[in-house]
Amino acid sequence: MPRKVLRCVLQLEIRSLQQEFLSSVCLMYVFLLQITCPGVLLKDKEELYLSVSILGQYKKTRCVPAAFPLFFQEKLIFEKTFANIVDPGDLVELLEVDTAVLELIQLVPPGIVSVSS
Repeated sequence: MPRKVLRCVLQLEIRSLQQEFLSSVCLMYVFLLQITCPGVLLKDKEELYLSVSILGQYKKTRCVPAAFPLFFQEKLIFEKTFANIVDPGDLVELLEVDTAVLELIQLVPPGIVSVSS
């Protein structure tokens, strides 16, 4: 079976602000635009949302209809203070090893019970 490619179109803006001595504040703006997956039809018609975990924080988008392309047009803001960081280069190094997790989640239809073991 051929693999399908899920494409997420987003814009990322990162601002570093000096807060006090020996610390920096990183503001990360994630502009979610659309998600496409050519040739894929979603089996269930329940709405979807995108969960985003960045800088140790979790946020989610509003729900959208279950039909590709998915249009979000949302801005999520993540803020984190890094202690003992004054050099922007050091902040970049920390951000390069930080993992961002984006998950596309479909709601469960009413009346369906999920059982976990």
